[in-house]
Amino acid sequence: MEDDIEHAGLPELSRMIYIEKMDTHITATYQGAPKICFHCRLSGHERKDCPNLQNVQCYRCQGYGHISKHCKNRKTANRFRFLRPKSLT
Repeated sequence: MEDDIEHAGLPELSRMIYIEKMDTHITATYQGAPKICFHCRLSGHERKDCPNLQNVQCYRCQGYGHISKHCKNRKTANRFRFLRPKSLT
């Protein structure tokens, strides 16, 4: 009988809920919900284990597997791009 109630022709609930006032989507969660990847938005794994992250390139270090926001490599030329050169006179 529970199966009849669960599958009574109702559409499957979406994991993303649109909030019109804020013009944004949020992830729907509940206690015991499977983990959601914040990179690909699929369930079953977290961002750190996402198979799609291998194709992402970091703009800071040019490495693969992470984005510049999460880059742990601080030894790059881009780090100093906002410093002004000293005057030669």
